[in-house]
Amino acid sequence: MCPDCGAEMDDEKCKNCGLARQAPCGECGLMISAAREECPHCGYNESEEVATKSQGRKKKALGLGGVGVLSFFVVGSLIPGPDIIGTAVGALVALPFVSWGGLIAFYYNRKESNAVDRTAASLSKGREQNKTKAWREKEREQRQKALEATADVAGAVGEAASSYAEKKKKDEQVKELSSQLEKTAEYAEQKDAEARKAKQEKQKLKQSPDLPSKCPRCGTSWSGGLLGSGNVERFSNGRKASCTECSHTELLFRE
Repeated sequence: MCPDCGAEMDDEKCKNCGLARQAPCGECGLMISAAREECPHCGYNESEEVATKSQGRKKKALGLGGVGVLSFFVVGSLIPGPDIIGTAVGALVALPFVSWGGLIAFYYNRKESNAVDRTAASLSKGREQNKTKAWREKEREQRQKALEATADVAGAVGEAASSYAEKKKKDEQVKELSSQLEKTAEYAEQKDAEARKAKQEKQKLKQSPDLPSKCPRCGTSWSGGLLGSGNVERFSNGRKASCTECSHTELLFRE
């Protein structure tokens, strides 16, 4: 009976749940698959052992038959009288040897033929073990432990995968933050350069620019002080000058 669900088992597995059948080795007694031809622990192979033993027994049977045939000729030649009497006595003496040898050869030949499909596991021992409740409980506990060990391994793999995913996510966040910091630094440098340039321009604007001696367009002479006079007017903090003759506006400060 199946130790898992209690259903009937065939020679290899449970007919209901498919649990592989286990049985003790016919030689060492360790549990193996009931379908194995050779024990993985001790190398026991019942088919080969029966075949080897049968070969020896058949040789002995052949020897008995030879003794019978030899006794037939010896006894037949030693018996006085007509040949038929010696033949009959020789046959009577040889018959037990030949018959016994033939029966032995027939028996072991049949046994060898029947042992071809035998496995190393002893199903009879397995049936005896399976009758005890303690053995069924032990098998159930072992399978439960195996399932728990498998679950632990799966859990450890899951935790490792989760840790790897979390680490990868953190690395991506750090990489993104680094990229943002680089962009911020570049922006700060750009703004700092613009501020320095604006400061330089402001300092230059505070200086009093030179007034050309005449209008670049009409050629009218320009003269006068900072506030403007003599055909020219200055405004915008002295940055621009306007000709009073042609209204041309000249930017006095240029880089």
